[in-house]
Amino acid sequence: MFCMVLEEYLPNLDFNRVLRLSLIHDLGEAFDGDISAKIEVNSEMKFMKEGDALKSLIASLSKNNQQKFME
Repeated sequence: MFCMVLEEYLPNLDFNRVLRLSLIHDLGEAFDGDISAKIEVNSEMKFMKEGDALKSLIASLSKNNQQKFME
């Protein structure tokens, strides 16, 4: 929703892309939740866990759509 609010202030951005990236970013946090930026974590492990979660969520999609999400 925050992205939608920003649209009027940043008219030159492609908000279709911004919203897509925001949704995909949150999909990676669907299994373990979002970890606060204030909490020190192993970034590599967090990235790997979110990637695995995203792969699980998109596993039933066509290979073409899986590739789009992963890109």
